[in-house]
Amino acid sequence: MEDIREEKLREEAWENSFQCYAVAYIMSERARKLEQLRRMLTFITFLSPIIVGAVALGYGQHDKSLEYALKAFIPLAIVQVVIGLWAQVAKWDDKYGYYIESSIANTTLSDDFKSCAKIPVNDNNKLEKQIDILNTKYSERGNQDKKYHFNTKERNRGMRYTLIKFQRKCAGCKEIPTSMIKTECKICGNI
Repeated sequence: MEDIREEKLREEAWENSFQCYAVAYIMSERARKLEQLRRMLTFITFLSPIIVGAVALGYGQHDKSLEYALKAFIPLAIVQVVIGLWAQVAKWDDKYGYYIESSIANTTLSDDFKSCAKIPVNDNNKLEKQIDILNTKYSERGNQDKKYHFNTKERNRGMRYTLIKFQRKCAGCKEIPTSMIKTECKICGNI
């Protein structure tokens, strides 16, 4: 009876470790994509004033080159203002910070659950208490992460990445994925 209880506790720990790792991956991917957008916005923000300024310094303020440079960069400036406004309205900075924080927290939880699952414990009460503490943290983290819904593609990518990392078979195709390349499997391959 104790062996069955311990086995269920360890299975729960492994499953929660798996789930946390998948969420950590999804959040880190979101952060990476948002970081690229933020870098692009920063680049565009500085590009037009630097080039126009360089043209003015290089050719003088009364040269026709400055007029052409201004005409060429006005559309870019408009695009930059629109993207910058959207970045503020969409709260890119806040989201980026949250995604990084969530990725770190979920990775830590995954590692903690994994450690629990591997501990050679003869005292099931101690193991159960450790898992209960981690489950409380997992539940709190999950409630916070629910504010940022995952689409199906993100869930599938998170699962596939985690199946690779944990070397587990997919429930659909019964294979252990080896790469993030799309396959025919409706569960792990639809990424």
